[in-house]
Order: sequence, then structure tokens, then C-alpha cells
Amino acid sequence: MIQMVGKSNQTKFLYYQPHRTPAPSESVPIDLDRFSALSSQLFCAIGATGYFQMLHPQWSEVLGWSVETLMSKPWLEWIHPEDSGSILHELHKLIANGTEVVTYKVRLRCGDGSYRWFWWKVTYAQSEKQLYAVVRDLGEHPWCDLSSHANGENATSNQIRREFNTPQAHFRLLMENVKDYAIYMLSERGYIISWNAGAERVNGYSTDEAIGKHISIVFPPEDIEKKRPEKILHTAAVEGRFEDENWRLRKGGQRFWANVIVTAIRDAEGQLLGFSVVTRDITERKRAEAELQQAYQDLEEQVEERTAELSQTNARLLQEVRSRQRTEEALRQSKAYLKEQAQQLEKTLYQLQRTQGQLIHTEKMSSLGQLVAGVAHEINNPISFIYGNIDYARHYIEDLLHLIRVYQQQYPCPPPEIETAIEQIDLEFIATDAPRLLESMQEGAERIREIVVSLRNFSHHDRTRIKRANLHEGLDNTLMVLQYRFKETPHMQGVRILKSYAEDLPQVECYPAELNQVFTHLLNNACDALEEKRKTSLAETDGTPPTIRIRTYVCKNRVAIALADNGCGVSENVREQIFDPFFTTKVVGKGTGLGLSIGYQIVVEKHGGRLYHRALEGEEAGLKTEFVVEIPLQLPDSAQETHQQDATA
Repeated sequence: MIQMVGKSNQTKFLYYQPHRTPAPSESVPIDLDRFSALSSQLFCAIGATGYFQMLHPQWSEVLGWSVETLMSKPWLEWIHPEDSGSILHELHKLIANGTEVVTYKVRLRCGDGSYRWFWWKVTYAQSEKQLYAVVRDLGEHPWCDLSSHANGENATSNQIRREFNTPQAHFRLLMENVKDYAIYMLSERGYIISWNAGAERVNGYSTDEAIGKHISIVFPPEDIEKKRPEKILHTAAVEGRFEDENWRLRKGGQRFWANVIVTAIRDAEGQLLGFSVVTRDITERKRAEAELQQAYQDLEEQVEERTAELSQTNARLLQEVRSRQRTEEALRQSKAYLKEQAQQLEKTLYQLQRTQGQLIHTEKMSSLGQLVAGVAHEINNPISFIYGNIDYARHYIEDLLHLIRVYQQQYPCPPPEIETAIEQIDLEFIATDAPRLLESMQEGAERIREIVVSLRNFSHHDRTRIKRANLHEGLDNTLMVLQYRFKETPHMQGVRILKSYAEDLPQVECYPAELNQVFTHLLNNACDALEEKRKTSLAETDGTPPTIRIRTYVCKNRVAIALADNGCGVSENVREQIFDPFFTTKVVGKGTGLGLSIGYQIVVEKHGGRLYHRALEGEEAGLKTEFVVEIPLQLPDSAQETHQQDATA
């Protein structure tokens, strides 16, 4: 039967040496030290008290401590403080969760004060309440001198890394490197058996100072007197977990607020093994909460005060808004009214400008008409005397010439004095030329009388009087008055007038003098266009003489007068504005821009007719532009009303 005997300085595996050949039923003792000597693995057993119960003799060679020294202290004291938390987590998983085997890597303190890495493979014997471990020395680095796995199989460094890169290894490293949380383990009686770096920072005790001490070292005196540590552990053991926020003590007696979570650790059978404690310093949070609470209270007071102020301000603003709304509404109404007034004023100004221009032009034409009428009247009297006495003078001269012929018959041989006088006055030439002289004088007098009549007809003292008129007479009178513009000059050929009058053109009800005024403006503009063409040398290029064509015709219930010329024409940008008041393309001093505008008013507004222009293409004599005046045979009612208003005014 194999026996395990423990000694003070070492533990050996012994066997009984046989003195004879044993029977088949007998057990042959085997010395297991021979096997351990052949293995590179280290063996150990750890009891429930936390001390080594058995150690392989090679532990002394590897660590530099004697076996007695290693077994005299809890085994966790030989573990690096940063690794104890991860070990306890793994052992808790092994014991509490019933895991068969756990593996981990830790550092152990050597006799010279250095640390070496060891790879542990641990199992737990429930019946014996002991941990059995197989350990391999890794050297100063967790990967050094590792050529085989704990189960004896060869493993590459990649396999080892995969083993190290496990969730358990990550969790262990996390525990070891957590600095903001104090994480440590307690025995079932409340003694500290592990202490991480976070616990050193939070509580101020080093690992050596904390391991083996009771948890009450971190409680203030008043809590110790009230046996608060024991009560917390009892609550955690009964309920499985306890969470608390209260004062704790650091080494040196400094108090701090801590959030503490105590969790009971039990094995698979429910037996309490100890406690895990996680502590977090929340002093700054408490201070911030207190400051925040105070700030919140201050803010509430300020908000209440500010709310009251805002309520008053809102009331004032609401009143101001309403006042502004009323003001804006009044402004909108005023703006709309002013806009309407502005439009009305603009329209009135436009009408005023048109009326002013028309009045000026009408006054001008009226003055001109009066002047022409006066001149015609003054000329008419003497020319009437001359024209009336020409017949008498012809008879008197014929009688005198007859008397001279009788004298010559009766006295064929006159005295020398008479002969001399006859020769001096060339009596024969006088007798022959006198009748022709009288005929020429009579023709001139008749021409002057025709001009006077035309002037009188053109001036029309009764300008505001509506009557039926023959438009051909008005055109001829206008041509007679403007005859000076058609004559040849040193700089320009004479204007050729082509008449194409309709036969039996009906008389129209109109204002004859004002229509003559329209004809005058149109003929003057035609002459200006012909002069402009001459200035631009266009007349020389087309070879056509200056020409004005006048046509009359009847279209439905209207009489149309069309005046065309072969001048320079009307450009596109001018056509849209040609009838606007004061618009002119002539140089300053040449035109006022009122002629066509007033003509448009006379034809359209006073007679209810039409006045428009059009471009001519392919016409004879190179005609380019034609203005058409259409006058209804009977004045419409609107024109009659306008006439009545003008007469009243």
C-alpha cells in the first residue's frame, strides 16, 4: 500500500522494499520520489487553513527558501500582491462552481527578493478540503523555459499564448491592474486573505500589512463599537450579498466615503468559504453630490426669483407685443393707404403731365391758329382789293390800247415828239405784253386767295366744335401749309408727294382742326425721317427720291388715312415708346416729344379711333414706315361726353 508521510523539512512518497517475491495479492510499495525526480514539474497540496500541507523538495531549489520556511506561512504570502486577486478568483471558480481544473500564472517571491513566474494547474478534493497543484517554473517571464504543457504534451509558444489569452487570464489581469477599486478576499471569519493594488491605493495598507488582518481595520471606531463589520458579514452570509455606502478609514485614520459590495463565497455544497469585497472611494462623488444638492437648492431659489422676474417681464413684453401689433397693424393700413395714394398720385401726375403737355401744345397750336387766321385775314383784305380791281384794270388797259390804235389809224403820221415817245416806251411791246401781265397778276392773286382760304380752314376758329368734314380737304390744306418743307433745297431733293385718295370718301363727324393738327405732326415726322436718312447717306445707297405717300380708304364704319415714307424707319426699341409723352429721338431743341402723344389722345380718346404704325416690306419707292389713322364715321358716345365736359370746363 502506498503511503504518504509528512516530515518537518520535507514530504516524501515511500514504498516498502520487497525481501521476497510478493504474492499476486500483495501490494508492492513504490518510491514516488523517483518519478518526481524525473519530472520538471513541482507538486504541492494546500489545506483549508491556507498553508502548504505538502511540498515537492524541488521548491526549495527553485525559490531559494527552505521547505520549513515555505510551510510556516500562508501560501498567499509568497504570491506577488498584484497576482493574489486573480488567484483567489480562479480558486473561487474552482471551489464554488465545481470546476474540475483551473490554470493560472502567478509570480512567487524568491529568497533574494526577486519574483519568478510559475504556471499552476490546480484541482480541488472536496472530501479532503485540499487543493492539489502541479506547478512549472517559467522564470522571470511568463513565457520563459516553457517547452511542454502541464499534461506532459508538447506545446508551442503560440499554444501557450492562446492559453494565456483566455477570458480567465484577461479577468485575472484586470483584477491585478484595477487601481480604482479595492478588491480583496476575506475568510469566513473576516480575515483578509488577498489584497489587490486598488486596495493598497484606496485603503492605504500594503499587501503585507493587510494580509491576515481583520476587516475591521478599515472601519471607523464607532462602527467597531457597534460591531458593524460582523453585522455586515452576517448579512452577506445570510442574504448572499450586502451593499453599503458609509465612512471607511484609510491607514493613518483618514476617513473617506466608500461604496462597498460584500459577496459570500460558497462551495458546491453551500458551505461558506469566505467573502469577496469590492470597495470604491466615492468621497469626491459625495462631495460633488453635496455641492450639487446645494447648487440645486441655490438654483431653485434663483429660478424662483428669476421666474418671478420673468413673469413680470413677460407681462410687460406681452403688453409691448400687443402694442406693437396694434402699431404694426396701423402701419400696414397706413402703408396700404399711402401706397394707394402714391399710385393715385402717380396716375394723377401722369395725367397731369399729359394734360400739361397737351395744354402747352394746344395753346401753341391755338396761338399758331390765331396767328395764321390773323395773317390770313390781313392778307385777304388787300388781296381782295387787288383781285377785285384786276378786271377793271384789264378793261381800262384794253380801252387805252384800243384808243391808241384808233389814234394811229386817224393820224398815221404823228408829230416827231410823239414818234420819239412811242419808240422810247416800245408801245408795240407794251400792247402785246400788257394782257399777259394782267393774266399773270390774276393767277398770282388767285393763288394767294387759295393759300388764304387754306390757312383759314386749317386754323379753324371753331376748334372745339364738332361737325361733319371732308378729310381730303384737311389733308390738302395741311399739304398747302407745309409746302415749304417739300421744296427742293441745296442740301436735299424735293419731297415727292404720292396721293391715293379714295373716291367718294364719306364725310366724318369730327374735330376738323384737331385732325389737321394730327396730320401736321405725322407729315412733319415724315419729313424729319427723310432728313435723317439724308444725313446718314442712306438715300444715296438706295437711289430713291424722298417720298411721302398718302392713302385714304374706308374700312367698315371707319375712314382710314395712311401716311408712309421711305425715311430711316422706326427701330424695335422705339416702337413701344413712340406714343409716350415727352419721348423723342430727336436732338435737344428739335422736338418736344408731345406731337405723337397728343395725336394719340386726339384720335383715340377724343374720336374713339385708332392710331398705330407698322413697318413696310417690299413696298414701292422703298417705303419703310406707315402711320395709320382710323376715324369712325360717327363719334361714339364716350367722345360726345368728353366734348360736353370740355365745353363745360
